[in-house]
Amino acid sequence: MNSKDFKLKVLKQPSESVCYLDHKDTVIGICTYNGEFLLINQLRPIFKDNFWEFPGGSIEVNESGDEAVKREIQEETGVQVDQGRKLIEFIPSIGTSNETISVYHFSLNSNPIGKTTNNCRLFSLKELDSEFSKDQLLDGKTYLAFLYYLRNTPS
Repeated sequence: MNSKDFKLKVLKQPSESVCYLDHKDTVIGICTYNGEFLLINQLRPIFKDNFWEFPGGSIEVNESGDEAVKREIQEETGVQVDQGRKLIEFIPSIGTSNETISVYHFSLNSNPIGKTTNNCRLFSLKELDSEFSKDQLLDGKTYLAFLYYLRNTPS
């Protein structure tokens, strides 16, 4: 994410002014292979640390969510995906931002490791659950996408 993805705005209403983050809509791509989940390890300078996250990012002007998620997965992991399924669209921070997030799922036909950039890894369901329990995966968007996937995807 960079500064062109968002800006601070003030919405003037009759009784008060509301400050909010005007943010581009974003996408998240959950890629699975043989029951495992592909995550990327990204540096987040604000926290001076790396975090495991699902690939994703902002939707560019004149780009559909479907196009954006495929582009983001390719850019961040090196993996090309074809047909995916949109799972949900949600607003992560009602009241402070106008951003919406669309979550997609892609089933990979071959092992992506070896075809990906060095910052990717497959996690089993048990490993992800363990990492969440240790507070190692702190990205809220990844966490919400993962929970929705578990709740709404047949085993």
